[in-house]
Amino acid sequence: MEPLRPFAFVSPRSSHFSTLLLAGTTIVFAALWLSERRQNTRLVTEIKAGHGTRVVSSSATASASNPGPSARTASTAPTPAATPAPKSFLATGAIEAALVQLIHDHAWRTDRRGLAHVLDSIAPGDVPFALQLVGRDAVGQGRRELQLMLLRRWAGSDAAAAYAWAGSNAKGRMAMIARQVVADAWAATDPVGALATVGPLPAVLGHLARIEPEVAAENALKVQGGSRNAGIEMVANAWFGKDPQAAIAWVESLPPNNDRAMALRAVMGPMVDADPTAMSGYIANLPANADMAGVARDFAGHWANNDPAAAAAWVSQLPAGSPLQSAAVPLVARQFADDDPAAAGRWVDSLPAGPVHDDAVKAYVFQEMGDDPSIAATWTAKVANPNLRNNLTVDIARNWLRFDPTAARQWIAQTALPDPIKQR
Repeated sequence: MEPLRPFAFVSPRSSHFSTLLLAGTTIVFAALWLSERRQNTRLVTEIKAGHGTRVVSSSATASASNPGPSARTASTAPTPAATPAPKSFLATGAIEAALVQLIHDHAWRTDRRGLAHVLDSIAPGDVPFALQLVGRDAVGQGRRELQLMLLRRWAGSDAAAAYAWAGSNAKGRMAMIARQVVADAWAATDPVGALATVGPLPAVLGHLARIEPEVAAENALKVQGGSRNAGIEMVANAWFGKDPQAAIAWVESLPPNNDRAMALRAVMGPMVDADPTAMSGYIANLPANADMAGVARDFAGHWANNDPAAAAAWVSQLPAGSPLQSAAVPLVARQFADDDPAAAGRWVDSLPAGPVHDDAVKAYVFQEMGDDPSIAATWTAKVANPNLRNNLTVDIARNWLRFDPTAARQWIAQTALPDPIKQR
């Protein structure tokens, strides 16, 4: 008989043993991950469908696995009939499973209906936990969008709490956006309450102006800083939708400065669409200052979108060289040239020589040189200001060289540009 061979001990550090150990560990963790994944998928599917089983907390699970004497006695009693699951899944486990999978799979970007079901399943008292979970697991734009969705839903049931959370938890620009979102949702149902708590934010004033426009207008004029303009615009727009005559009377009561300019811009669109001729008479009589010149420019541009020939005729009747005309001419010239280049050219030629005419030519040339540089080139000689004329010539040349270098160089050679510029 052959003697027994000594037992060969395999070192744990040997390559075969390490490979087997790693493979076994990988299989175990993969099985655990797959099990958890299936559980999360089931929970998300059930929540999206609007029904499902409540998931108890970890402490409740531990108590169930180690029941006391009374629990063991109760376990022998008949199991009561199952009751339908409530719409709101208050259990932390269900919320976490659903949100975590939506975040990790990025499914919330495409499955909006499923996302709505998940968000609707979260009770108001559980929204802070959901916000914390999103802040922990989501990143970038996804985090911001999901948090704003949760805050908007929370504001529907407890706007004050949602606003407080936004103010104390969100940071930087996100804090401002979050408060605005909550304030807007709050003001949509309770503008008076929102005003008392969050103050005269533009969104609040816009909603308030639909029911109490005078109160909204009074509060808008108390605001200082960057949000004043937005507040005035929101009030004017909402008030005009409720009572156009009263809104116009309020606008006209404002001093002819930036406040009236912002209010006029808010109501200009529907007024121009309804009766541009009547509006043109009002604009023509505005004080000739910088704020009102901006209003004239916006009015002329809006009218030119609908009827460039009529807008051009109105601009021609404004006092020559006035701030109102100077502001309105360039925009009308460009839009008129886009609609009817020949008619626009005749109108530009009809303007008296001077800065306003030069500005009209510049706007016309910029519109035309993209379509036909050869036509635009013929207009440079009509510019009186030599610096503007040279600048326009260079702009046309650069653009033309990209399309037809030969023709462009021939034209450049016969221009009045200085030789150093021609050679560049």
